[in-house]
Amino acid sequence: MSGWTHSTSPHHSEGRTFTRRLGATEEAFYWDSQFDRAADSIQFVEAEATASLPGSGSVFDIENVQRAWKQAKKVYPLLSARVYAGPDDTGIFFELTEKRLQEVGPEEIHISTINSSEDARYFSRSLITTERQLSDHLLARLYILRHSSDPNKAHVIFHAAHFVTDGTSNNIFLSTFLELLSSPSQNYDWNLEHQLTLAVPCEHQMPTYQLPLPRRRWKYAMGQVISSLRSQKLSGGHTLPRKFTKLTPYIPASSGSEASTLSPEKSVTVLRNCKKLGLTFGNVYPVLAQVAFARLLCKRYVAGYIEQDEWDYRRKEPMINGGPLNMRPYLSKSHDVMGFAGIGVAVCFYVYTLPFMPLGSASHLKPGDPIPSFSELLSFGRFILRAQSIRKQAANYSGHPLFLDMARAQTLHRIDRLKHIALRWRNGIKVTPELMADIPVREQAHQGYVVAHGGSSFGNMDTILSQNYPWKINEVSMLRIKLLDVGVILHSRSDQLYLGAATIKQLLTIHSYWDRNVYSDAIINEWLEEVKEAIDYYLGSDIDDYPSQQSSRL
Repeated sequence: MSGWTHSTSPHHSEGRTFTRRLGATEEAFYWDSQFDRAADSIQFVEAEATASLPGSGSVFDIENVQRAWKQAKKVYPLLSARVYAGPDDTGIFFELTEKRLQEVGPEEIHISTINSSEDARYFSRSLITTERQLSDHLLARLYILRHSSDPNKAHVIFHAAHFVTDGTSNNIFLSTFLELLSSPSQNYDWNLEHQLTLAVPCEHQMPTYQLPLPRRRWKYAMGQVISSLRSQKLSGGHTLPRKFTKLTPYIPASSGSEASTLSPEKSVTVLRNCKKLGLTFGNVYPVLAQVAFARLLCKRYVAGYIEQDEWDYRRKEPMINGGPLNMRPYLSKSHDVMGFAGIGVAVCFYVYTLPFMPLGSASHLKPGDPIPSFSELLSFGRFILRAQSIRKQAANYSGHPLFLDMARAQTLHRIDRLKHIALRWRNGIKVTPELMADIPVREQAHQGYVVAHGGSSFGNMDTILSQNYPWKINEVSMLRIKLLDVGVILHSRSDQLYLGAATIKQLLTIHSYWDRNVYSDAIINEWLEEVKEAIDYYLGSDIDDYPSQQSSRL
């Protein structure tokens, strides 16, 4: 069963017990979770029941929810697992019993009533900002919030530890759960051993895993060397104004979040323009973020909030951004016998570099000068060139013959770093004035490069998360659930600044998560406004086919 072993529980009522060690990617996110739930995620949908169940029951009734949840756990057995550390934290293991698969635990499902959609969003955010709802013995929870004014509407919230799911998996789970919720007459029969063969580390799904061990070791060693050489080339960098000390990496984040959705017309225009230019929104949004950075920093400099030596440093530094990259297109595909896609965590991390922040004709800016416009900072043609640079870096990384081996090497390095942080935080840190002293901007990169921001573009989520359930509607299976809204909330890591994007119900949404201990809400909100204005300036109106447009706006 691909790493799973089983035994008979000493307590016969528990049934068989299955265990396996976490893979490298899972273990890295496990240590994230031990550091006060860093990187825990929440995915929610607002759904409307359009038809009753046979017998006039609602799809959101407790009995139907429990039935669908138990079935979903049989599809995805990791949701019923617990996790424990080996002696001296050497090795982390999943443990799963048959009994937990067959029942609904006392804290697995929460059902309550709310007055509005805003109440549901507030509740979702509170799961991240208040006491942690998950533990090593409870890796996933489901919340059903029914609307008091309309019992046919409910928010379905899925809260899971990042070492059992990622963003794509959360969408897959919700799609599967809603399918099961809307199909009470379907009798599915899952074989546990088969489902466990799908619940394996992403490293076991890499094509290289099928190679002979000596060949695998050679490829990994080469990937490790190349990854190390690439990392050594990264240096410097800067980000938004922030409070950063030697203690910052060891202080759990106070998570902030914000989202903004473009209008239907603007969403269509922006995505159509990207397609005309041969780019994805994932290629262009790091450049949009960078020019928004530049505008914000220019505002602060001309207003006297940034000293001359800091400005001189910032204007010469590269800007580095990084974030999660979905590995699934590069792994072996797995579906169970019913066609449900597998879930799990299958991400690695990219790092892309842009040149120094664009100042264009404002390169000789002085305090008191007018704030430069986007056209003065970065011409349309140079905007495209920078986006093409991101596209090229992405292709060079994911298209490298040793891409997955390089990603694995990075993951093992992350385990060491994250484990060190989690254990030091767990054991307590003696706070001294030296640790609490602000580190000047130009010194923040002395121990390694500074990431301007992290993030990722999920692309079109509608391809993963269907808008109507059940998936196949006919005379027997009528439409019972339709989605009204979709949202994501992350628990930030320490000093994290995350900018993401996704297309949901054909609307382009920009979302940001940040550590409020490090970045002020005012700075983040100002930056996000600049990002939206940059989107509108560069991509918000129809453009002629490239490259003729380039020559006219260089």
